[in-house]
Amino acid sequence: MRVIGIDPGVPGAAVVLDDLGAVDLVVTWRACSRGYRLDHYSAPGREVVAGVDVTGWREVVDILPGRPSALGAYLAGLLSAAPPVAVAVEDVWLGRNLKTTVSLARHGTGTAAALEELAGVAAVYVQASTWRAGVLGLRRGARREQCKAAALRYMPSLCRGLDLAYAAVGDLDHVADAAGIALWMQREIRRRER
Repeated sequence: MRVIGIDPGVPGAAVVLDDLGAVDLVVTWRACSRGYRLDHYSAPGREVVAGVDVTGWREVVDILPGRPSALGAYLAGLLSAAPPVAVAVEDVWLGRNLKTTVSLARHGTGTAAALEELAGVAAVYVQASTWRAGVLGLRRGARREQCKAAALRYMPSLCRGLDLAYAAVGDLDHVADAAGIALWMQREIRRRER
């Protein structure tokens, strides 16, 4: 089953895993003066995504409007030929800065909306501590820095092709997190099917 995991926010990332849990597509974004700048990576042998040849190279798009809905629509367009069966988004937690929490929540839901329509299912929002415990075996009270380092280090061994994506777009912690979120979603679906 093809799933997409999203680490929302800016910068952020989306990772699509194929039926076997291998990386199909990675899209990263960060803020630029005109909106979002995006980098793509597609696994070898996956030459075309929505009519665009993206195999193993980076495409920089620095004119995407800086709205989460535009980002979601863009991702949905890339995946329209082979929609995911599930959309998983890292949920926010209430920290010291309420403004940041609200901003992240809006960004996550704005990005996920178009993907929900494409997949025909509601997005699943998962706490970081939940997917990290399920995928990486980290305890729920682990420090954020430890969790990010563990994801960067261990996710390539859990998702075939993630090391190649790192080489293309950089070993960014939000890519590792998005892959972990997608893998958690795949495991949850399989667990529920039993």
